[in-house]
Amino acid sequence: FKIEPMTSDSNPTDRFCLVTVGATVGFKKLTEAALDPTFWKYLVSQGFTELHVQCGPDVAWASKELIARKGDAPRGLNIDIFDMRKNLMKEEMTLCKPQDGKRQLGLVISHAGTFHRHC
Repeated sequence: FKIEPMTSDSNPTDRFCLVTVGATVGFKKLTEAALDPTFWKYLVSQGFTELHVQCGPDVAWASKELIARKGDAPRGLNIDIFDMRKNLMKEEMTLCKPQDGKRQLGLVISHAGTFHRHC
């Protein structure tokens, strides 16, 4: 599910933020934080134009949350929610690398893995 900015002109200074659960398992607290309008406003204040959220099996829930909050989305921020990509590194993480005349340095936010305690 996507919320796109009002303008369709390509911005030569796009800046991407990728929030990823990093696997096929969900991490709802991370996804919730990425869908907080306060976070969106902060991203815009730092020059971000794109927020992509990879949320695994929580995609249906996250899509409903995004629809409910679309009125709070700041102008100029494109928000894209998805479950998985075939190649997350190639399709999403590379968008966070700067490219002269096209993109500023972006940001990847991910959880540090899962912890299983064995006694």
